[in-house]
Amino acid sequence: SVIKHSHHNAQVDKEGKDSWRMKAAGSAQVMMVSDHRWALMTETPTPVSLDKLAQQFDKTRTDLILVEGFKQEPIPKILLHRQEMTKPLPEIDNDVLALATNYSLETDRTLLDINRIPQIADFVEHWFRSQEIK
Repeated sequence: SVIKHSHHNAQVDKEGKDSWRMKAAGSAQVMMVSDHRWALMTETPTPVSLDKLAQQFDKTRTDLILVEGFKQEPIPKILLHRQEMTKPLPEIDNDVLALATNYSLETDRTLLDINRIPQIADFVEHWFRSQEIK
């Protein structure tokens, strides 16, 4: 399962559609359903914790939750950075397991090639399996 954070006011439904009008009319939650998919959109007056968001997943269908964003959360991380990015390499805190970059650097963490997705996937799988043993 995946949780992706956005700094933008992300909209899943389109203005003018029924689901959008229901939200605009005051519905705190709107569920969109088709034969093969459903999505629940919830309006919140304040940010929701990562833990609360993770609890929304069906535990019988979730082995691992990948999280994009939430940099300040104390969770195991792979820090992604490309040399051509304008932002500098973020701080490497104690929760960073590895770095995935397109350049080499000196680090005491595992260094992955950001362009080799199978390498990153293998790292995640090996790390995840090591957590199951504990």
